[in-house]
Amino acid sequence: MVATSVDDHFRKAFAHVEIAGWGPAPKPAPRVEIYPHRAYLYHQTGHDNSYIDASKKMVLFRAMVYHADPAQVVWSVSGFGMVATGPEYPFPFTASVWSQTVTVDATIPSTTPLAKDSATVSWLDYTWPGIVTDLAPA
Repeated sequence: MVATSVDDHFRKAFAHVEIAGWGPAPKPAPRVEIYPHRAYLYHQTGHDNSYIDASKKMVLFRAMVYHADPAQVVWSVSGFGMVATGPEYPFPFTASVWSQTVTVDATIPSTTPLAKDSATVSWLDYTWPGIVTDLAPA
């Protein structure tokens, strides 16, 4: 480092500066969070589910990604493997292939350790109180 006098440009001072320390903090590990963590959906058909609004038969999962690119998120459903990529996943409402409870996972596969979060979806059947279809005449 060189310091030059403002009054006399021929006067200069020299200094050796050494910086010691730990350096910059390490980059935080990437992580992902799914919202919502729990969803209760009604089957598309069956029992009295036709009385249930269509918005209660589907859910949009969103992945909040920290310290990574949201486009790297991989969505998978238990028993079906990878189903989509990207920061959002519209969970389908075709319930004929789903079990009673499924797990939806969002992962960022390029991270070490693996950034992952899970959500649970439970399927419900609605039975309207007072509607009895299995009565036989006595």
